[in-house]
Amino acid sequence: MDYSAILKALPVRHDYFIGIDSDGCVFDSMEIKHKECFCPAFIKHFGLQAASKYAREVWDFVNLYSRDRGCNRFFAVQKALQLIGERGEFAARGLKVTNLPALDAWLKEETKLGNPALEARVQATQDPALAKTLAWSKEVNERIADLVHDVPPFPKVRESLEKIDAATHREIGNNQDLARQLGGTSFVFKGPDLVSTIAAFVKEYGITHIVMGRSRQPGYRRWFGQSLLDRLLQTISGVDVIVLDAGSSEGN
Repeated sequence: MDYSAILKALPVRHDYFIGIDSDGCVFDSMEIKHKECFCPAFIKHFGLQAASKYAREVWDFVNLYSRDRGCNRFFAVQKALQLIGERGEFAARGLKVTNLPALDAWLKEETKLGNPALEARVQATQDPALAKTLAWSKEVNERIADLVHDVPPFPKVRESLEKIDAATHREIGNNQDLARQLGGTSFVFKGPDLVSTIAAFVKEYGITHIVMGRSRQPGYRRWFGQSLLDRLLQTISGVDVIVLDAGSSEGN
């Protein structure tokens, strides 16, 4: 599943989006995963037993204590091997560690960095370095399934989510209060998509005018496709839509 494409196609329904990654943000699971699952398998499959102390230092730095924390596991291998090659402790113990050209090439070409794509590449090329990386990745999954459980959320996660929820409800309440002050009536409609739900409401109640506010959007919002207004204008007909721009007292 292409989660990046799903996110880019996500309909824009609000002025902001709050995304919280469960792993390492909600649940305190990064330490146990990397220190007890990823790293031991990394030392085993990449033959780093003679300098395991330093291999662990490098792995933990890349994945837990550097700005690369949370990167894809295969990029983590690439970065860790690069840093290991720069440290003299490994050569002093008779270990010659270098980057894996086949892995570097695969990371440049592949967009779905997971075991299925790597397995297909291994079957196509029979490259031993990629096969070793795949074996490592599979063992990591086995270790995680066996060991990582009963890990609670970080302290204050519940309180933080409740604050986010409360802020959302305050915004809804403020809009309802404004509607009542202007002589309007609040309705609650549920539907799979905001535009289709508005269109159904317009049809059911014979709405002839819609007044909408349009905020000033940052440039990155263009990445997510058409705006709500654009999609609404394409969906409904026979209705006058008045748009009030942010920072302006005049409608367009």
